[in-house]
Amino acid sequence: MYRGIDHDPVFVTDGDRLAFEGLLAEAAGDELFELHAYCPMGNHYHLLVRSTGATSAAMQRIGSSYTHLFNERHGCDGPLFRSRFRSVPIDDDDHFVRAACYVHRNPM
Repeated sequence: MYRGIDHDPVFVTDGDRLAFEGLLAEAAGDELFELHAYCPMGNHYHLLVRSTGATSAAMQRIGSSYTHLFNERHGCDGPLFRSRFRSVPIDDDDHFVRAACYVHRNPM
């Protein structure tokens, strides 16, 4: 999970979400991680990924690229996300299924 500073929105328009999804697809295509579930919320997002060892680098790349795009689109400057992304290791298949359900049901 990556949350906006002061809980401010990180996705304002559908175009923001599409731009972010493009960055996710690019990172997955570059095999920086395997993307299994994704949920954009107003001020944060959830991902369920399988690490290929480059997850931290991928998250940094996605975060900085998206921040640059967001700032250009909305006339902002400075950081968009607060601190580092939060990750939780998945222990087994049951945990994976529960995590996927959580991510997919998060907007409800």
